[in-house]
Amino acid sequence: MLLDYGFASLFHPVKMAESAVWTDGWIDEDLACMTHDVAASAVVQGNGKTRVVVWDVDVEAGTIVNANPIVVNHDTSGDLAPQPRNTGDGRTTISSKTTEPDPDPFARDYTGIGESKPVDLPEQDEATLIIEPFASTARIEYLGLGNLAVIEETDLGIYLRLYGVNTEHSPFLHDMEYLGEGTQARLTRIQAPSGTFVVTAHLRPSGTTEIRTFKVSQSYETPGAFFLSLALDTKIVIAGPQFELAHFGGSATTRFVLAAEMLPQGRSIRTFAVDSGTGEIDALDFWSFNAASTQVSVTRVPGFGSRDIFAVGFVSGSGKPSVEVLEMDPQGVIASLGKASSNQEMPSDAALRIAEYRNRGVMLAYQDGASQRLEVWALDASATGDSITPEMLTREPLGQEGLHGFCRVPDNQAEGDFLLTQGAPFIEGLRVQAWRSAPRD
Repeated sequence: MLLDYGFASLFHPVKMAESAVWTDGWIDEDLACMTHDVAASAVVQGNGKTRVVVWDVDVEAGTIVNANPIVVNHDTSGDLAPQPRNTGDGRTTISSKTTEPDPDPFARDYTGIGESKPVDLPEQDEATLIIEPFASTARIEYLGLGNLAVIEETDLGIYLRLYGVNTEHSPFLHDMEYLGEGTQARLTRIQAPSGTFVVTAHLRPSGTTEIRTFKVSQSYETPGAFFLSLALDTKIVIAGPQFELAHFGGSATTRFVLAAEMLPQGRSIRTFAVDSGTGEIDALDFWSFNAASTQVSVTRVPGFGSRDIFAVGFVSGSGKPSVEVLEMDPQGVIASLGKASSNQEMPSDAALRIAEYRNRGVMLAYQDGASQRLEVWALDASATGDSITPEMLTREPLGQEGLHGFCRVPDNQAEGDFLLTQGAPFIEGLRVQAWRSAPRD
């Protein structure tokens, strides 16, 4: 009992900072931790437009500040990103493929001359006004080099947008792609030897899940500008009505995982690899479990040496927040190493998110009725076998409404620093909070 109390006290989350209330109308939000002192939100406003909000974060000083309280124009700036050019024959060009090898480790897929980029936005009658998409949800991912990817679910379909953040922490639009009709838009990143890929997934109207890869390429013409290549590969899988993506690190930087809720019940895991040269997607393994599971979320878990470990958070059939630990071997084969549930009950449709510690731990954030809760979990490897047992160390009821974005602050002094966003759309404004739990080491 004393030992349990000691662990609970040591790892108990403590609120370190909270931003001022962001009072502009909003209906959805997601959060990405960029560096130890910068984060960014993709906020879907009440007018259906998505705005990127950059936050200056100082956990030690207890401050989180909106870096751009004045609304800025997110359209691509002429001095920061490539502009289309007219070829004189009625075509507008942005880039063209090249087959020449590029020794630069950040491979460039296009030379900027010749081939026209296909029009991939929804077709509209030229005699009518252009219809702007009305977004309902958005997800955001930090790509490195000051770049962010945002995927939106709108009434016209799925849009992928590439943003940059300048030295004044102002966001601007680099490029965008239209992915087609669908829902459940998700994304993650791949840091391959040849550069950065964006992996997207969305649920098609047919009920299948479409996965795509895009290369983030640098512009020859404008220093500091980037653009998205055309979709390099597309895979169609059956993944269920709700799913999440996560990337690996360590020895598996070109691999990613798709964790999904299955119908009529259960959860599934698929692992994939992205070819560093071509961007092609290779399916590696499929694993499933037939017990009722909802609100499936997934994250990689570092700190296990050469082992590629990831954790799935979900709501069990008995309504309890749960964690399952899995391993992907060098061939991509999945094995379940251990799972456990907390003693807290929650609605099956309540929001749940999972994020990694720096080493051998995860934190669950979930919405329990009108209150958020944080749970700190240790993932302890067996000294005599391959098993890794998840154990809940402590729980903190936050007594506030609305779970949205959730991420671990990278490269911070304390590995247990997390940011989350709180608020109720149309009822109260958006706030970003920093929470700290003790290091796992």
